[in-house]
Amino acid sequence: MVRYIDVRKQRQKAGVKSDGKTPYFRNGVGDNTLRKDIMTLCVLFDFFVLRKLCEQNHARQTVKKHRLMPKLQKPGRDASRVALSELLLAAYRLAVWVVMQVDLRAMMVYIGSYTGQRMTEIQRVLRDKLRITGKVKYMLVPPNTETRRSQKSDAFDTDRKVWIDDELATYLQRYIKAVPSETGLLMPLAARLIDDVRGKQDEDKLKKMHRRIFRLMITFVPSEWFSINSLRHTAGTNFFKQALLDGVSMGDWLKAVADHMGHSPEMLVKKYVHIKRTIDIYGRGEVVEDETPVQKCENPEALLSLLERYEQEGAPQSAIKVLRTWAIAAKATARPHVEEFGKILQNSYRRSGGKDVSIGLTGDNA
Repeated sequence: MVRYIDVRKQRQKAGVKSDGKTPYFRNGVGDNTLRKDIMTLCVLFDFFVLRKLCEQNHARQTVKKHRLMPKLQKPGRDASRVALSELLLAAYRLAVWVVMQVDLRAMMVYIGSYTGQRMTEIQRVLRDKLRITGKVKYMLVPPNTETRRSQKSDAFDTDRKVWIDDELATYLQRYIKAVPSETGLLMPLAARLIDDVRGKQDEDKLKKMHRRIFRLMITFVPSEWFSINSLRHTAGTNFFKQALLDGVSMGDWLKAVADHMGHSPEMLVKKYVHIKRTIDIYGRGEVVEDETPVQKCENPEALLSLLERYEQEGAPQSAIKVLRTWAIAAKATARPHVEEFGKILQNSYRRSGGKDVSIGLTGDNA
């Protein structure tokens, strides 16, 4: 292994230049590539040599002990434009709530999972701009008054009304009581996940928080990697899954949702809607894409017990309901009904010419 690392890190001859004589070299691979190689070798050893017959997972132990896990690369365009299914969104919100119990900075991500607003916009919201006690709940997002503008929504010069879910309003009230703010901002300066460093936005804290939430989320529901920007795509898509009110046209609804998301109606349909149907906008049809399929629950019993504990501790009820329905459905279809399975075997035995005997797969003998 040491020799392999030395060879991979040293400067190697890569070929000759266009003159056909002068050689040129390339530098050795970086540490992150070596981490990937070593991790791959550990997994191959664990699978092909040990044949998974041992109780302990040596690959995971080696990676954890020597910190060989490669760093997460920057997500591509596809990872940042995913519209999460109802199941994944519920699992993500539950994971955010769990993280919030030990780190209240996750509240900013929790707001984004409901409203679909950009994190920089959430950081600009003032507490006196919240309306979370009446029948209609919303918050007013102020425009960007700084000299530096880097977002498309910075073109707005007035406050934008952003609708707030009743469940989110409850947690916002608890957060305001628990976390004081001297500046009047909804998110105090110490709770911000995006910093302004030398005129540029530093999102390292936000990315670390999202990775922390994602690692917890996939323990509930397995999923491919997606960036935090997917919360915005999900919010824009979910607005078009619900039925319109009487007397409201799709064009008026699109304009209202575009104001909520901070975009033009054309950009909203083009970029943020991911459902497989044609929606009529003032007589013009717009075809949009489908969403990801539902995953399979591997251990419904453990998930149900975990959801029961989280429910007692005050977890969001909407997320608990979706995950519980998913786990119960997986538990019901985990294996065929014992009596029906016995009848199938009995009929098969009859057709084969055997005697009519009882299989004995019901009751306590199952």
